[in-house]
Amino acid sequence: MPPNAYQAFKDLLLGLSGYLDELSPYDFDPRQALFPQLPLELREIIYSYLLLPRNYHMNHIEVECMLRRPLFRINEHTRIDVGLYLIRTHPLYIDDAASRDNVMIPFLESFPGEHGFACVRSLYFWRFSYQIPKTGSTVNENIRLMQRCTGLRNVDLRWESIHLQELPAPRFPELEVKVRRMMHRSPAFPSVQDVVQRYHLEGLFALDSVQKITLWIVNTDIVYIGGGLGRDAILFVIAGLLGELCTWMEKRFLELGRTVVVKCEFERRFHLALLFRLSRIRRQE
Repeated sequence: MPPNAYQAFKDLLLGLSGYLDELSPYDFDPRQALFPQLPLELREIIYSYLLLPRNYHMNHIEVECMLRRPLFRINEHTRIDVGLYLIRTHPLYIDDAASRDNVMIPFLESFPGEHGFACVRSLYFWRFSYQIPKTGSTVNENIRLMQRCTGLRNVDLRWESIHLQELPAPRFPELEVKVRRMMHRSPAFPSVQDVVQRYHLEGLFALDSVQKITLWIVNTDIVYIGGGLGRDAILFVIAGLLGELCTWMEKRFLELGRTVVVKCEFERRFHLALLFRLSRIRRQE
């Protein structure tokens, strides 16, 4: 860094003295903020040095730790300014229902009106496939949260392969108690419409601002005893199922007059398993 860089930055701040960003994307009194005479862009540069790197995923643990930092405790206006900057520039990581309902939603509700939700740009649902709506429910609580985030752009949904299988009753219940992921027969697989109905995915089409939805496929280790469908074959079935789901969702968005990118991605261990299977097929050919 040039030796006069700090002096140049100081001169820039002095030159901008008196400038207020009247077109701030949210309502607050800039005179009460930590840097009342700096435009929003410069304040955010300062916050980026003091807080998490840009685009760093924030889960409920980071949020709770962040709220204890001195920068959040200067005064209420600075807390709002800094907090909404973090929400806009960092994907929020939703681990499970408890972290969503007890940490993330109260955190977003702590800002005036719906500004906390409106500033969310990216949501990552770590255990989306695990959180199946209860019988009789007509809404997916994760999708309800997405709908409150009116500025949402990117959504990541993580699907574990074990939740996309209709597992048969175990032959040895006492073994199932000890090793819950050991099954003795091949599972059945739901159709795309079964998945849509089970998770109430129709609610995704009410997201007016979303631009990209990514379905992450995760291989949950399952050991099958005896005959039945092999693990590598199951990987192909799950990948094909979510691929069809992506195609169906894109078509539905197009029918509504919108272009939304919907794609599948594989976590590394899932991807390696598929590559290993393909290499075996090529060798056999």
